[in-house]
Amino acid sequence: MADETPTSKKLLEKQQRRAAEEERRREQQKAARKRNLVTLVIALAVLVLVATLVVQNRDEGGSVPSVGRGEAGCTEIEEHDIEGQEHVDVTPQYQTNPPTSGNHLQPPASPGFFDEAVDPGALVHNMEHGQIIFWYDPEAPADVLDALEEVVDQEFEASIAVPWDELESPHNFAMTAWGASQQCRDVSQSVVNAVREEYQGRGPENVGIKPFEAPEA
Repeated sequence: MADETPTSKKLLEKQQRRAAEEERRREQQKAARKRNLVTLVIALAVLVLVATLVVQNRDEGGSVPSVGRGEAGCTEIEEHDIEGQEHVDVTPQYQTNPPTSGNHLQPPASPGFFDEAVDPGALVHNMEHGQIIFWYDPEAPADVLDALEEVVDQEFEASIAVPWDELESPHNFAMTAWGASQQCRDVSQSVVNAVREEYQGRGPENVGIKPFEAPEA
């Protein structure tokens, strides 16, 4: 029996070490599960936040701060007779204000928001390609100009904004497409979307401007 005690003691110590290791592993696994749970909860919270923002964005029709359709002070869309479609060397006189169609210069203007005037003969060519022109009063309120700049960024390749000092009060900007125009006092995302949906990418000379699909409500 004298030889059994050391062996039993070693066995007991070995069992205790194993038990301690098992406990340590269980604690580590428990801590890992807790960390994973916290990570999952955070990820779900982020997803919910993103989804909420997306839904709000869709409800508003975009990210631009804008007024409702009825508060924008817009005219009805007016469609005009086509004045011509030839390339010319000198910009002609146009019958609508701003221009909506007619003979035009060979090179169209680049898309984007411009602080300085652009030759309307070039812009008529852009409309022929299915792009939308935003003609703004240089004296328009800053919030209108800021909103228009964001509107252009939404559909950059299809949009051009230029100063135009011949707008009739109380309108701060006009939107034109080939053969059509609408004038507004304030920016309404839903009004802009309606013009884009009707006319963007639908000019008589299609050069790859994509038609606009309004966000789902």
